Amino acid sequence: MQKFRLSQLALATTLALTLSACGSDSKVEEPPVVVEPPVVEPPVVEPPVVEPPVVEPPVVVEPPVVVEPPVVVEPPVVETFEVAGEAVKGIMIGADAVAYDAAGNEIARAVTDENGHYKLDIPASFIGAIKITITTNENSTMRCDSNNCNGAGFGDDMSDVAGLALSTVAFISEETDTSAGLEFPVNALTNYTATIMAATVSLADMEKSGVSGFNAVAALATKKVATVLGLTGDLAPANFLTVSVIDQPLFQI
Repeated sequence: MQKFRLSQLALATTLALTLSACGSDSKVEEPPVVVEPPVVEPPVVEPPVVEPPVVEPPVVVEPPVVVEPPVVVEPPVVETFEVAGEAVKGIMIGADAVAYDAAGNEIARAVTDENGHYKLDIPASFIGAIKITITTNENSTMRCDSNNCNGAGFGDDMSDVAGLALSTVAFISEETDTSAGLEFPVNALTNYTATIMAATVSLADMEKSGVSGFNAVAALATKKVATVLGLTGDLAPANFLTVSVIDQPLFQI
């Protein structure tokens, strides 16, 4: 048994040495080199530059301007009646004719024509005392009604007569018929009479006294004018305010 065991041991040793010898002549294979894959950096991609869209501002369409036509305000229609007469000093042509109420307020205005006539449109509602003045201006002329008007003969026209003034006064009552118009002459006789009346009592007070009081003052003033002129009896009118003097050389100037 022991011999066998030794033989077995020797065999094993011989085998080991043989294997060892054989192995010393062969190459030992190196493990394969593991090649790391290259690190590939991802490409840097710049984001595209996106230009913002150009947005045109909306076109604002202005509404058309509607031009309203101007409102034409018609002046109120004032009912009037006509007061007319002649301005005689000589005849005053192109002179200013103005009507005033008893308080001195202007209520109508006109210009005398080539024959010295004036026409004033008085409000139809007017009641009371009224004064009418005729005054020449720088464009006025005067036709001589005397034999001698500072060198001018009867009927001659004179210039440079600005500032000459005549007047008259009258009373328009509720009973006065104005439908056909009224006529109030303005001349030297009416001017004298109206002046004396104004010196006696104011036009406002005459208006307060009514038509009868006005006529009484007018009659008194007429007598005073007649006395100054030397007119007596039938030559003296009842009221100089109603006397019209047209182209009659009654006075020497």
